[in-house]
Parts: sequence; structure tokens; C-alpha cells
Amino acid sequence: EYFGNKSSQWLSDLTHKEAPWKNVRKGLTPSTRGSRTITHASMMEYYSSL
Repeated sequence: EYFGNKSSQWLSDLTHKEAPWKNVRKGLTPSTRGSRTITHASMMEYYSSL
């Protein structure tokens, strides 16, 4: 319900502020296309600490 009325850009901006995304983007410019994978372990570690 909470996210249902949010735009795709809003959701993208939200997730790109979080550590799992930032960690795989280290060393890349905002316009560089990346191919690194956000692991389940990194998501589990981050989200379980919230």
C-alpha cells in the first residue's frame, strides 16, 4: 500500500541511496553502466540491521 502510489523514479531514488547499491557502484560514475551483482548476503546484512 505505501509504495503503490510512488513513481518508478521515486522508488529508484530510494533504493539507490542504500548501502547494497552504493557498495556495488563504488568507483563508477553515475552515468557508467555497471554489471556487478548485489548479493543476497549484502541485502540481508543491510536490511536486517534496520
